[in-house]
Amino acid sequence: MAALAAGMRSDSNHVDEKKMESKICLLSLKFDSNNIDLAKQLTTEGLSLPERVAFIQKLSKAVDAEVFEFSTCNRVLFVGFDIDSANLSQGISIITNLENIPFQTMTGSDAWRHLVKICSGLDSFIVGELQVMSQLRSSINIHKENKLIRTFNLAFFEHVISATRIIRKELGYTSSTESMLNLATNSLEDIISQKGDVQSVVLGFGDMGVKAVETLQNLGQTNIMVVSRNPSESAKRNPSVAERCTMISYSELNSESVNADILISTMRCSTPAYTQINPLPISGQTTILDFSWPPSIEDSGISNGQVLLGMEHWIQVARNIDHSEYTKLMQKG
Repeated sequence: MAALAAGMRSDSNHVDEKKMESKICLLSLKFDSNNIDLAKQLTTEGLSLPERVAFIQKLSKAVDAEVFEFSTCNRVLFVGFDIDSANLSQGISIITNLENIPFQTMTGSDAWRHLVKICSGLDSFIVGELQVMSQLRSSINIHKENKLIRTFNLAFFEHVISATRIIRKELGYTSSTESMLNLATNSLEDIISQKGDVQSVVLGFGDMGVKAVETLQNLGQTNIMVVSRNPSESAKRNPSVAERCTMISYSELNSESVNADILISTMRCSTPAYTQINPLPISGQTTILDFSWPPSIEDSGISNGQVLLGMEHWIQVARNIDHSEYTKLMQKG
């Protein structure tokens, strides 16, 4: 990657290491158990397109610079042009009312390398997956179509995408692993083929929760219960999907045990919500698909006869490797 960066500096009139140092800064926050509550307030994943555009416009105006914003299920990052990282961080804190955000800060070619690493799938739960590339392209289009960043600065991201293709080829990632959605769909199809119309419970109704419900509905399922903190407000995110479900709150779920064949968790929590001390209030021979990171359910929080498929399971299945091979792959990545 370093050699590639050097080549770009010498071959392009737009990319020069010294110029990049002063022109580009990147602030990145990868979600973990220590910052998840902060991340929930910072990510734009739950916003509508107009709300996201308005947020970026407000930030750019506050810092008087062009800003590129990019949120995924496990990170949020900002790229600022012609602004230093301290001023960009301060501007973000002001408009979000969040102080002391623990951003990882990079400038110039280091920012470029970090974006290439992310876009290449080397920083993903499933190493080498292509979804983040698609998400970055989508974000670039949003900034372009809404005139949030000029063409000259958008060229920076074209360099990232170009480098990503080369990196993936060099590492042998010429095709993506199966996506989380494909893996989950295959698992659901196996369960449904054996049991027919099952009782399903989905924890959370953000983007990932909505996608889970849509997948179940596309598989012909009609007995779907969605659990969220505020069911009436959550239903507004996708009324057409919500009206075909039973929407309840977490307090309602916790007050009475629910029998389920399938449970899909898309919760975001800093520590597991369901543990030995606070068991999952679900009964039956349930297959549990936990897509939360950090995990929302511990092995000790489920009943005998229930099967928990967590994030490590999905990573291993995606690469068709056992635990020891998975550990080596993580170290290499």
